[in-house]
Amino acid sequence: MKIRSVKDFYRVIFLTRDFKRKLLEKILTNYKIEKDEISQLEKYLKVLEGIPQENGKYVLEYGAGKKSYLNLDYEIDELYKDIEYLTSSENDFISYLAQHNYKFEEDIQAGLEFLLKPQLTTFISDRDGTVNNYCGRYNSSVQSIYNAVFLVNYAKLGHKPVILTSAPLSDIGFLDINIMPRVYFVIAGSKGREFTWNNKRYRMKLDADQQQKIDGLNKKLQEITRQSQYEIFALIGSGLQFKFGETTIARQDIYNSIPANDSIEFLQKIKQLVRDIDPAKQYFSVIDTGKDIEIVLHKNANKAAEFTKGDGIEFISHKIGLNLNNAHNLICGDTASDLAMLEYAETLSQNNYSIFVTQDETLKQKVGRFASKNLFVNTPDALVTILYEYSKERSKK
Repeated sequence: MKIRSVKDFYRVIFLTRDFKRKLLEKILTNYKIEKDEISQLEKYLKVLEGIPQENGKYVLEYGAGKKSYLNLDYEIDELYKDIEYLTSSENDFISYLAQHNYKFEEDIQAGLEFLLKPQLTTFISDRDGTVNNYCGRYNSSVQSIYNAVFLVNYAKLGHKPVILTSAPLSDIGFLDINIMPRVYFVIAGSKGREFTWNNKRYRMKLDADQQQKIDGLNKKLQEITRQSQYEIFALIGSGLQFKFGETTIARQDIYNSIPANDSIEFLQKIKQLVRDIDPAKQYFSVIDTGKDIEIVLHKNANKAAEFTKGDGIEFISHKIGLNLNNAHNLICGDTASDLAMLEYAETLSQNNYSIFVTQDETLKQKVGRFASKNLFVNTPDALVTILYEYSKERSKK
Protein backbone atom coordinates (compact mmCIF):
# COMPACT_ATOMS: atom_id res chain seq x y z
CA MET A 1 0.00 0.00 0.00
CA LYS A 2 1.70 3.17 -1.21
CA ILE A 3 0.56 6.78 -1.30
CA ARG A 4 1.49 8.75 -4.37
CA SER A 5 -1.44 11.13 -4.85
CA VAL A 6 -3.65 13.31 -2.66
CA LYS A 7 -6.55 10.95 -3.39
CA ASP A 8 -4.44 7.98 -2.22
CA PHE A 9 -3.71 9.86 0.97
CA TYR A 10 -7.36 10.38 1.86
CA ARG A 11 -8.19 6.78 1.00
CA VAL A 12 -5.67 5.60 3.60
CA ILE A 13 -6.82 8.19 6.14
CA PHE A 14 -10.37 6.89 6.05
CA LEU A 15 -9.25 3.26 6.22
CA THR A 16 -7.38 4.26 9.38
CA ARG A 17 -10.50 5.99 10.72
CA ASP A 18 -12.63 2.89 10.22
CA PHE A 19 -10.05 0.75 11.98
CA LYS A 20 -9.82 3.18 14.90
CA ARG A 21 -13.60 3.02 15.31
CA LYS A 22 -13.37 -0.76 15.53
CA LEU A 23 -10.67 -0.61 18.22
CA LEU A 24 -12.53 2.05 20.20
CA GLU A 25 -15.67 -0.08 20.23
CA LYS A 26 -13.65 -2.97 21.67
CA ILE A 27 -12.17 -0.74 24.37
CA LEU A 28 -15.54 0.68 25.39
CA THR A 29 -17.01 -2.84 25.66
CA ASN A 30 -13.98 -4.15 27.60
CA TYR A 31 -12.63 -6.41 24.87
CA LYS A 32 -8.88 -6.93 24.62
CA ILE A 33 -6.94 -5.28 21.81
CA GLU A 34 -4.88 -7.96 20.07
CA LYS A 35 -1.25 -7.63 18.99
CA ASP A 36 -2.13 -8.00 15.32
CA GLU A 37 -4.54 -5.04 15.64
CA ILE A 38 -1.76 -2.86 17.03
CA SER A 39 0.44 -4.11 14.17
CA GLN A 40 -2.19 -2.87 11.72
CA LEU A 41 -2.01 0.62 13.23
CA GLU A 42 1.77 0.44 12.87
CA LYS A 43 1.34 -0.48 9.20
CA TYR A 44 -0.85 2.57 8.61
CA LEU A 45 1.81 4.69 10.30
CA LYS A 46 4.53 3.20 8.09
CA VAL A 47 2.47 3.95 4.98
CA LEU A 48 2.11 7.61 5.98
CA GLU A 49 5.79 7.93 6.83
CA GLY A 50 6.59 6.36 3.44
CA ILE A 51 5.07 9.24 1.48
CA PRO A 52 7.78 10.76 -0.77
CA GLN A 53 9.56 13.83 0.53
CA GLU A 54 11.31 16.78 -1.06
CA ASN A 55 13.49 19.09 1.03
CA GLY A 56 12.05 17.63 4.23
CA LYS A 57 8.41 18.06 3.17
CA TYR A 58 5.93 15.38 2.20
CA VAL A 59 4.84 15.80 -1.39
CA LEU A 60 1.94 14.30 -3.33
CA GLU A 61 0.74 14.57 -6.90
CA TYR A 62 -2.55 15.97 -8.09
CA GLY A 63 -3.87 16.73 -11.53
CA ALA A 64 -1.45 16.42 -14.42
CA GLY A 65 1.91 16.18 -12.67
CA LYS A 66 1.29 19.01 -10.18
CA LYS A 67 2.62 18.75 -6.63
CA SER A 68 1.15 19.51 -3.23
CA TYR A 69 3.26 19.74 -0.06
CA LEU A 70 1.80 18.43 3.17
CA ASN A 71 2.50 18.85 6.86
CA LEU A 72 1.59 15.47 8.36
CA ASP A 73 2.50 16.22 11.98
CA TYR A 74 -1.05 15.60 13.21
CA GLU A 75 -1.73 12.41 11.28
CA ILE A 76 1.61 10.84 12.21
CA ASP A 77 1.88 12.10 15.80
CA GLU A 78 -1.63 10.98 16.70
CA LEU A 79 -0.94 7.48 15.40
CA TYR A 80 2.22 7.33 17.53
CA LYS A 81 0.14 8.38 20.55
CA ASP A 82 -2.51 5.76 19.88
CA ILE A 83 0.09 3.01 19.59
CA GLU A 84 1.67 4.20 22.83
CA TYR A 85 -1.76 4.30 24.50
CA LEU A 86 -2.56 0.74 23.44
CA THR A 87 0.83 -0.73 24.42
CA SER A 88 1.57 0.95 27.76
CA SER A 89 0.00 1.44 31.16
CA GLU A 90 -2.21 4.46 31.76
CA ASN A 91 0.39 6.12 34.00
CA ASP A 92 3.10 5.56 31.40
CA PHE A 93 0.87 7.03 28.70
CA ILE A 94 0.16 10.14 30.78
CA SER A 95 3.93 10.48 31.23
CA TYR A 96 4.30 10.14 27.45
CA LEU A 97 1.85 13.00 26.93
CA ALA A 98 3.77 15.07 29.49
CA GLN A 99 6.93 14.63 27.41
CA HIS A 100 5.19 15.89 24.26
CA ASN A 101 3.10 18.78 25.62
CA TYR A 102 4.37 22.07 27.01
CA LYS A 103 3.78 22.49 30.78
CA PHE A 104 1.50 19.48 30.72
CA GLU A 105 1.81 18.46 34.38
CA GLU A 106 1.27 22.05 35.57
CA ASP A 107 -1.86 22.29 33.41
CA ILE A 108 -3.27 19.02 34.77
CA GLN A 109 -2.76 20.04 38.38
CA ALA A 110 -4.29 23.48 37.79
CA GLY A 111 -7.21 21.96 35.89
CA LEU A 112 -8.13 19.49 38.61
CA GLU A 113 -7.95 22.17 41.29
CA PHE A 114 -10.18 24.33 39.10
CA LEU A 115 -12.86 21.68 38.47
CA LEU A 116 -13.07 19.62 41.63
CA LYS A 117 -14.89 22.28 43.66
CA PRO A 118 -18.03 22.97 41.55
CA GLN A 119 -20.65 20.35 40.70
CA LEU A 120 -20.60 20.85 36.96
CA THR A 121 -23.84 20.09 35.18
CA THR A 122 -23.33 21.11 31.55
CA PHE A 123 -20.35 20.86 29.17
CA ILE A 124 -20.04 22.79 25.90
CA SER A 125 -16.85 22.83 23.85
CA ASP A 126 -15.33 23.71 20.53
CA ARG A 127 -13.44 20.86 18.82
CA ASP A 128 -10.34 21.80 16.82
CA GLY A 129 -7.60 23.34 18.92
CA THR A 130 -9.70 22.80 22.06
CA VAL A 131 -10.45 19.11 22.70
CA ASN A 132 -8.72 17.92 19.54
CA ASN A 133 -5.21 18.76 18.40
CA TYR A 134 -5.07 21.04 15.40
CA CYS A 135 -4.52 19.53 11.94
CA GLY A 136 -3.54 21.37 8.78
CA ARG A 137 -6.38 19.71 6.85
CA TYR A 138 -9.82 19.26 8.36
CA ASN A 139 -10.60 16.27 6.14
CA SER A 140 -7.75 14.23 7.68
CA SER A 141 -8.16 15.35 11.31
CA VAL A 142 -9.51 11.94 12.33
CA GLN A 143 -9.98 11.66 16.09
CA SER A 144 -7.47 9.57 18.02
CA ILE A 145 -8.41 6.55 20.11
CA TYR A 146 -6.96 7.90 23.36
CA ASN A 147 -8.74 11.21 22.80
CA ALA A 148 -12.07 9.45 22.28
CA VAL A 149 -11.64 7.28 25.40
CA PHE A 150 -10.84 10.31 27.56
CA LEU A 151 -13.81 12.29 26.26
CA VAL A 152 -16.27 9.39 26.50
CA ASN A 153 -15.35 8.84 30.14
CA TYR A 154 -16.05 12.48 30.87
CA ALA A 155 -19.29 12.44 28.86
CA LYS A 156 -20.70 9.70 31.07
CA LEU A 157 -20.84 12.24 33.92
CA GLY A 158 -22.69 15.02 32.15
CA HIS A 159 -26.11 16.06 30.96
CA LYS A 160 -26.17 16.22 27.15
CA PRO A 161 -22.53 17.33 26.71
CA VAL A 162 -21.95 19.30 23.50
CA ILE A 163 -19.00 19.44 21.12
CA LEU A 164 -19.57 22.12 18.51
CA THR A 165 -17.55 23.12 15.47
CA SER A 166 -17.80 25.56 12.59
CA ALA A 167 -17.21 22.73 10.14
CA PRO A 168 -20.12 20.93 8.46
CA LEU A 169 -21.71 17.94 10.13
CA SER A 170 -21.16 15.61 7.17
CA ASP A 171 -19.96 15.38 3.54
CA ILE A 172 -17.07 15.64 4.69
CA GLY A 173 -17.58 16.97 8.21
CA PHE A 174 -17.56 16.37 11.94
CA LEU A 175 -19.31 13.00 11.76
CA ASP A 176 -16.79 11.76 9.19
CA ILE A 177 -13.69 12.44 11.28
CA ASN A 178 -15.23 11.59 14.68
CA ILE A 179 -14.76 8.01 15.92
CA MET A 180 -16.89 8.18 19.11
CA PRO A 181 -20.33 6.54 19.12
CA ARG A 182 -22.90 9.32 18.78
CA VAL A 183 -24.76 8.38 21.96
CA TYR A 184 -22.27 10.16 24.22
CA PHE A 185 -22.19 13.72 22.89
CA VAL A 186 -24.36 16.20 21.12
CA ILE A 187 -22.30 16.43 17.91
CA ALA A 188 -22.88 19.86 16.37
CA GLY A 189 -21.64 21.30 13.08
CA SER A 190 -22.03 24.59 11.20
CA LYS A 191 -21.75 26.57 14.47
CA GLY A 192 -24.69 24.61 15.87
CA ARG A 193 -27.15 24.97 13.02
CA GLU A 194 -27.12 21.18 12.58
CA PHE A 195 -26.49 18.48 15.18
CA THR A 196 -27.15 14.90 16.24
CA TRP A 197 -28.34 13.63 19.62
CA ASN A 198 -29.48 10.09 20.44
CA ASN A 199 -29.07 9.16 16.77
CA LYS A 200 -31.56 11.83 15.70
CA ARG A 201 -30.50 14.66 13.40
CA TYR A 202 -31.67 18.25 13.80
CA ARG A 203 -31.28 21.13 11.34
CA MET A 204 -32.21 24.77 11.54
CA LYS A 205 -34.65 25.86 8.86
CA LEU A 206 -33.66 28.43 6.26
CA ASP A 207 -35.99 30.69 4.33
CA ALA A 208 -36.86 29.14 0.97
CA ASP A 209 -35.03 31.85 -0.96
CA GLN A 210 -31.94 31.51 1.28
CA GLN A 211 -31.93 27.75 0.73
CA GLN A 212 -32.25 28.20 -3.01
CA LYS A 213 -29.36 30.66 -3.13
CA ILE A 214 -26.94 28.54 -1.11
CA ASP A 215 -27.91 25.36 -2.96
CA GLY A 216 -27.20 27.13 -6.24
CA LEU A 217 -23.85 28.40 -4.93
CA ASN A 218 -22.79 24.96 -3.73
CA LYS A 219 -23.74 23.32 -7.03
CA LYS A 220 -21.60 25.83 -8.95
CA LEU A 221 -18.66 25.30 -6.58
CA GLN A 222 -18.87 21.55 -7.09
CA GLU A 223 -18.79 22.06 -10.85
CA ILE A 224 -15.76 24.36 -10.58
CA THR A 225 -13.75 22.03 -8.32
CA ARG A 226 -14.36 19.09 -10.64
CA GLN A 227 -12.34 20.91 -13.29
CA SER A 228 -8.74 19.68 -13.37
CA GLN A 229 -7.19 23.13 -12.87
CA TYR A 230 -9.27 23.78 -9.74
CA GLU A 231 -9.67 20.34 -8.10
CA ILE A 232 -6.68 20.91 -5.79
CA PHE A 233 -8.58 23.65 -3.91
CA ALA A 234 -11.03 21.00 -2.65
CA LEU A 235 -8.14 18.86 -1.37
CA ILE A 236 -5.82 21.26 0.46
CA GLY A 237 -6.32 22.91 3.85
CA SER A 238 -10.00 23.22 4.72
CA GLY A 239 -10.93 21.84 1.31
CA LEU A 240 -14.50 22.41 0.14
CA GLN A 241 -16.90 22.43 3.09
CA PHE A 242 -20.65 22.73 2.65
CA LYS A 243 -21.67 23.92 6.08
CA PHE A 244 -25.28 24.63 6.94
CA GLY A 245 -25.68 28.30 6.02
CA GLU A 246 -22.02 28.77 5.09
CA THR A 247 -19.58 27.41 2.53
CA THR A 248 -15.79 27.37 2.78
CA ILE A 249 -13.33 26.70 -0.02
CA ALA A 250 -9.55 26.72 0.44
CA ARG A 251 -7.37 28.83 -1.85
CA GLN A 252 -3.97 28.18 -0.21
CA ASP A 253 -2.31 25.90 2.36
CA ILE A 254 0.18 26.48 5.16
CA TYR A 255 3.10 25.70 2.83
CA ASN A 256 1.89 28.18 0.18
CA SER A 257 2.21 25.32 -2.28
CA ILE A 258 -0.30 26.92 -4.63
CA PRO A 259 1.38 29.55 -6.84
CA ALA A 260 0.31 33.01 -5.66
CA ASN A 261 -1.12 34.01 -9.03
CA ASP A 262 -3.23 30.82 -9.18
CA SER A 263 -4.54 31.42 -5.66
CA ILE A 264 -5.49 35.04 -6.38
CA GLU A 265 -7.07 34.08 -9.69
CA PHE A 266 -9.19 31.46 -7.90
CA LEU A 267 -10.23 34.00 -5.25
CA GLN A 268 -11.40 36.42 -7.94
CA LYS A 269 -13.25 33.63 -9.72
CA ILE A 270 -15.16 32.74 -6.53
CA LYS A 271 -15.93 36.38 -5.77
CA GLN A 272 -17.32 36.79 -9.28
CA LEU A 273 -19.42 33.65 -8.83
CA VAL A 274 -20.95 35.11 -5.65
CA ARG A 275 -21.60 38.45 -7.39
CA ASP A 276 -23.38 36.64 -10.21
CA ILE A 277 -25.61 34.78 -7.77
CA ASP A 278 -26.13 37.67 -5.35
CA PRO A 279 -25.50 40.99 -7.19
CA ALA A 280 -27.22 43.10 -4.51
CA LYS A 281 -25.24 41.45 -1.66
CA GLN A 282 -28.55 40.55 -0.09
CA TYR A 283 -27.69 37.00 0.90
CA PHE A 284 -23.94 36.50 1.23
CA SER A 285 -20.82 38.01 2.71
CA VAL A 286 -17.42 36.86 1.42
CA ILE A 287 -14.54 36.66 3.89
CA ASP A 288 -11.02 35.97 2.63
CA THR A 289 -8.66 34.70 5.35
CA GLY A 290 -5.72 34.37 2.99
CA LYS A 291 -6.00 30.59 3.17
CA ASP A 292 -9.79 30.10 2.94
CA ILE A 293 -12.69 31.83 1.19
CA GLU A 294 -15.68 31.85 3.53
CA ILE A 295 -19.07 32.54 1.93
CA VAL A 296 -21.45 33.27 4.78
CA LEU A 297 -25.22 33.33 4.48
CA HIS A 298 -26.66 36.29 6.36
CA LYS A 299 -28.34 35.40 9.64
CA ASN A 300 -31.68 36.69 8.39
CA ALA A 301 -32.80 37.55 4.89
CA ASN A 302 -31.71 41.10 3.99
CA LYS A 303 -29.64 41.44 7.19
CA ALA A 304 -25.87 41.07 7.08
CA ALA A 305 -25.61 39.65 10.60
CA GLU A 306 -23.32 36.71 11.25
CA PHE A 307 -24.64 33.54 12.89
CA THR A 308 -22.50 32.76 15.96
CA LYS A 309 -21.78 29.69 18.06
CA GLY A 310 -23.87 31.33 20.77
CA ASP A 311 -26.83 31.30 18.39
CA GLY A 312 -26.07 27.64 17.77
CA ILE A 313 -26.12 26.78 21.48
CA GLU A 314 -29.44 28.60 21.81
CA PHE A 315 -30.86 26.54 18.92
CA ILE A 316 -29.60 23.25 20.39
CA SER A 317 -30.99 24.10 23.82
CA HIS A 318 -34.34 25.05 22.30
CA LYS A 319 -34.54 21.67 20.56
CA ILE A 320 -33.34 19.27 23.27
CA GLY A 321 -32.82 21.32 26.46
CA LEU A 322 -29.33 21.81 27.90
CA ASN A 323 -30.22 22.90 31.47
CA LEU A 324 -28.06 26.03 31.25
CA ASN A 325 -30.29 28.17 33.46
CA ASN A 326 -28.74 28.81 36.86
CA ALA A 327 -26.48 25.80 36.32
CA HIS A 328 -22.75 25.20 36.73
CA ASN A 329 -21.65 25.23 33.10
CA LEU A 330 -18.21 24.47 31.69
CA ILE A 331 -17.50 26.23 28.37
CA CYS A 332 -14.29 25.40 26.47
CA GLY A 333 -12.70 27.03 23.43
CA ASP A 334 -9.48 28.30 21.90
CA THR A 335 -10.34 31.31 19.70
CA ALA A 336 -12.40 34.48 19.77
CA SER A 337 -15.19 32.73 17.83
CA ASP A 338 -15.82 30.59 20.92
CA LEU A 339 -16.57 33.61 23.12
CA ALA A 340 -20.14 33.71 21.80
CA MET A 341 -20.87 30.40 23.56
CA LEU A 342 -19.67 31.82 26.86
CA GLU A 343 -21.52 35.09 26.27
CA TYR A 344 -24.78 33.23 25.70
CA ALA A 345 -24.29 31.06 28.80
CA GLU A 346 -23.71 34.19 30.87
CA THR A 347 -27.21 35.41 30.03
CA LEU A 348 -28.63 32.30 31.72
CA SER A 349 -26.32 31.59 34.66
CA GLN A 350 -23.75 33.31 36.84
CA ASN A 351 -22.02 29.99 37.55
CA ASN A 352 -20.06 29.56 34.34
CA TYR A 353 -16.58 28.10 34.24
CA SER A 354 -14.34 28.33 31.19
CA ILE A 355 -11.19 26.54 30.12
CA PHE A 356 -9.56 27.99 27.03
CA VAL A 357 -6.57 26.48 25.25
CA THR A 358 -4.59 29.64 24.67
CA GLN A 359 -1.73 31.80 25.86
CA ASP A 360 -2.96 34.79 23.87
CA GLU A 361 -3.22 37.61 26.41
CA THR A 362 -5.73 39.55 24.33
CA LEU A 363 -8.03 36.53 24.15
CA LYS A 364 -7.60 35.90 27.88
CA GLN A 365 -8.83 39.41 28.61
CA LYS A 366 -11.87 38.91 26.37
CA VAL A 367 -12.72 35.62 28.10
CA GLY A 368 -12.53 37.41 31.45
CA ARG A 369 -15.27 39.82 30.41
CA PHE A 370 -17.85 37.04 30.39
CA ALA A 371 -16.88 34.93 33.40
CA SER A 372 -14.61 35.38 36.38
CA LYS A 373 -13.96 31.62 36.81
CA ASN A 374 -11.45 30.98 34.04
CA LEU A 375 -8.49 28.71 33.41
CA PHE A 376 -6.04 28.75 30.51
CA VAL A 377 -4.05 25.70 29.42
CA ASN A 378 -1.47 25.14 26.72
CA THR A 379 -2.69 22.19 24.67
CA PRO A 380 -5.79 20.16 23.79
CA ASP A 381 -4.06 17.07 25.21
CA ALA A 382 -3.92 18.84 28.57
CA LEU A 383 -7.62 19.73 28.44
CA VAL A 384 -8.86 16.24 27.55
CA THR A 385 -6.59 14.72 30.21
CA ILE A 386 -8.00 17.13 32.80
CA LEU A 387 -11.52 16.04 31.82
CA TYR A 388 -10.52 12.38 32.03
CA GLU A 389 -8.82 12.70 35.41
CA TYR A 390 -11.77 14.74 36.69
CA SER A 391 -14.18 12.01 35.56
CA LYS A 392 -12.17 9.43 37.50
CA GLU A 393 -12.24 11.56 40.65
CA ARG A 394 -15.98 12.17 40.34
CA SER A 395 -16.70 8.47 39.83
CA LYS A 396 -15.08 7.72 43.21
CA LYS A 397 -17.64 9.87 45.04
